Amino acid sequence: MMAQKDKDLAHQLRDFITKMNKRLRKKIGSIGLSINEQYLLGILHTYGEQTPSELCIHLNISSQFASQLLNQLEAQKFVKRKPSKTDKRKILVMLSKKGLDKIENSRLEREEWLSDQIATHYNNSEKECIQKALLLLQILPTK
Repeated sequence: MMAQKDKDLAHQLRDFITKMNKRLRKKIGSIGLSINEQYLLGILHTYGEQTPSELCIHLNISSQFASQLLNQLEAQKFVKRKPSKTDKRKILVMLSKKGLDKIENSRLEREEWLSDQIATHYNNSEKECIQKALLLLQILPTK
């Protein structure tokens, strides 16, 4: 049985993650792409070439919505499509050079903002505590 302390800690952690996610999303909005467009580019950056169906699974979206996103991103020259070498019936989607630059610049901007916030609001001792907490929290996504 879960102790009330564990429930309270879980609530505080979830609340913190939600707030940080919203704050970082505001930084995403400043680069001129929707959240879903940014997520799609991020998936391609992380996993490489994907079929539209694979993107639907990663993003938990319909094929129609994925098609709209891909058309918009392709029109802006952030992604390219090409036939699969192993199965010519399949189309693969990949980041273009412009898309790769966009996603890397966006990540850099968010990391710089977060780095500035840490430098501004925490002393060295507090930064060490954050580092230790992060090491402990790394277990959660793997379980």
